[in-house]
Amino acid sequence: MALNEERILNCFKDSIEAQLAHNAAKMRHAIEQQNSDMLQRLLEQCKFFFKQLEQEKLVFENKVKELNFEKEQFQLEKESFKNELKTINTVNSMQFIRQKIKVDVGGFRYSTSIETLTRQPNSLIGKLFSGRHEIIKDDEGYVFFDVDGSQFHLLLDFLRTGNFDLPTNQIKLLKLKRLIDYFQIQLTDNI
Repeated sequence: MALNEERILNCFKDSIEAQLAHNAAKMRHAIEQQNSDMLQRLLEQCKFFFKQLEQEKLVFENKVKELNFEKEQFQLEKESFKNELKTINTVNSMQFIRQKIKVDVGGFRYSTSIETLTRQPNSLIGKLFSGRHEIIKDDEGYVFFDVDGSQFHLLLDFLRTGNFDLPTNQIKLLKLKRLIDYFQIQLTDNI
């Protein structure tokens, strides 16, 4: 009987091993199928995300192009504005320089341009009318200087032309010298 039992046990063992092998093969096939399905889903998700990234990349690149175009337009507008501002400043500056100004020098009234008065920028009168200082005018629009102005017309002529018509009268010459000193006018060597 021992032999018969051994045979039955071997048959039973073989049957169980066959069943285990069959179940293992089935499980392996099921796992492989499951892995294959999972890989397929992952691959499809990756393709989907890749397409989304490609679309977002195109949107981003188009946005960058738009921003670069806007930047170029802004730069062009900025340059145009700078040029326009230069033109306006030049025109304003020219209008300021050519602006008529009235001066009352010790009761003698004169009209001239700021261009003439600023011909020597380091002189007192050049500094006063440079546009950097507020100029106080009287009710009639005159800027008053409290100094003898009887020879101021000679000083204006010098500022306009660079030449002096010196008076022959010593008193007038002395008054002119005082004006030159008062307004800190630099004389040329030929005077």
